Amino acid sequence: MVARDIVVEAFFPRSVKLVDAEPFPNDSKDHLVWIFEHLDPGQEKSIDITMIPGRRGELSTNATVRFTGVATSVVHVEEPQLGLSISGPHDTMVGETLTQIITVSNPGTGVAHDVVVSAKVPEGLEHPRGKVVEMGIGSLGAGETRELRLPLAAIAGGEGVLVVEARGGTNLSQNVQTSIKIAAPKLSIDLAGPGLRYVGRQAQYVSTVTNEGVAATDNVRIVHLVPEGFEFIKADKGGKFDGTTGSVSWFIGRLEAGESVQVACDLQSKQIGDYMHHVQASGESGTTATSKVTTRVDGSSKITMEVSDLDDPVEVGTQTAYEIRIRNDGTKAAQTLKLICELPAGVELIDTTGPTSHFIEKGELHFKSLPELGAGAKAIYIIRVNGKQAGNLRMRAKLTTSNTQSEPVVVEEVTKFYAD
Repeated sequence: MVARDIVVEAFFPRSVKLVDAEPFPNDSKDHLVWIFEHLDPGQEKSIDITMIPGRRGELSTNATVRFTGVATSVVHVEEPQLGLSISGPHDTMVGETLTQIITVSNPGTGVAHDVVVSAKVPEGLEHPRGKVVEMGIGSLGAGETRELRLPLAAIAGGEGVLVVEARGGTNLSQNVQTSIKIAAPKLSIDLAGPGLRYVGRQAQYVSTVTNEGVAATDNVRIVHLVPEGFEFIKADKGGKFDGTTGSVSWFIGRLEAGESVQVACDLQSKQIGDYMHHVQASGESGTTATSKVTTRVDGSSKITMEVSDLDDPVEVGTQTAYEIRIRNDGTKAAQTLKLICELPAGVELIDTTGPTSHFIEKGELHFKSLPELGAGAKAIYIIRVNGKQAGNLRMRAKLTTSNTQSEPVVVEEVTKFYAD
């Protein structure tokens, strides 16, 4: 090794006089001092001194040398590194499987130990091991590369970001991400039907299913749930009615993106009330759509009235009776029924029987209002009279309801009264 900062010191008695030195000393006050910057390995330096002794005898001299030695050592430093990349398809469809290739490399000069790759699976994709998938690699030598396969299944439409991180010992870390777009069908369904129907009338309900997504879907079905107030009549395009579930179903099959299909069924209303019709469209990969419409089923009252005399002809001076039968042949109760009778001048009122009592007003026989007459129900009034005058006498009955105030029901009955 090179010797550096060399200091040579020579000591002589005071009786000695220095004449010359080669090389000349750097300092010569008390003793002689030479300073050399360095001396390479194997190199020599000589110092020649010329002096004159001042007395005889032994001449004692002393020389010393000091230097700085430098030791050099070369340390080889290795640096492991991690490189990470993802390759694979960026577009897929619901129901399909795609595989992402994860490439892990060590571009450094040392071994990367305990390398682990972690993948965070986004929404819309799934892996059998869950949303966070960890894969151990172990040690990765300098310049070594490993490939890992990450299979993913597309379960829902949308766009997600797959984040992958590689970690190793001595705080090595690297991450990378990629976007994956999942195309999916999107079903919509619209149900059209009447808002009002009367009991016994038919109604048609039309369902329109549309694939509003960007991908086709197979095995599309439509189901119309028939409410209790209706009964099935018929359906088009192969629609089938299931009495156990009370539903009409159609199998549509494949529906391309943007395609629409329309189906219809005819139902008959049978019961008064408000009824909700539900339809649902479903396809593969769990795509569904629903729609509903409310139909009010109403009824109408249909009032008929019959007037008959119990005896005809009738002898003057004897009693007879008129029977008035009121019947509701409709599907809805009639409200506030008012009966007014005009008795002929030749008869005298004896009494009446019926669901309501009577009173006389302005020469007419009025019965107090009957609040309600249900569908299919009937009411009977009996009017007993005494004949006072011979002839064909006419009895006139008029019936009004709150449902049909502008159209009263009027019935007349002619009875022949005779005298000896």
